[in-house]
Amino acid sequence: MKKTVFTFVLTVLLFTGMTHAKITNKAFLMEIFTGCMGDGADYDALVGMMGIGGTFEYCGCATNEMSINMNIKDVMKVGIDVMAEYDESDEPGTANDRQLAVALRNKNLSNAIVECMSKVIK
Repeated sequence: MKKTVFTFVLTVLLFTGMTHAKITNKAFLMEIFTGCMGDGADYDALVGMMGIGGTFEYCGCATNEMSINMNIKDVMKVGIDVMAEYDESDEPGTANDRQLAVALRNKNLSNAIVECMSKVIK
């Protein structure tokens, strides 16, 4: 799950020219979804919790929630704050606890995670 959050935040940095409140750029949304479905320990943990189909459902839901509720400027700010918490001693491909804590302080991002997890995990 930490990788998912971290990937969402970092993906936004690729699209710095977008400043509208709703995200409608297909390439951007696909990057968010693909990042959520990426390989690594955090992805494996998602699959372990909800299965591969549930992981597809969660990642699609989270991508949709972000597209509706996230402001690009705010997400970029979260991304910068998360990157500031990077430590070279951290395990590659995962977000450390400090990075996750910074990302989850964003109300819209944490709401998307809760909303989508609660739909998939019953």
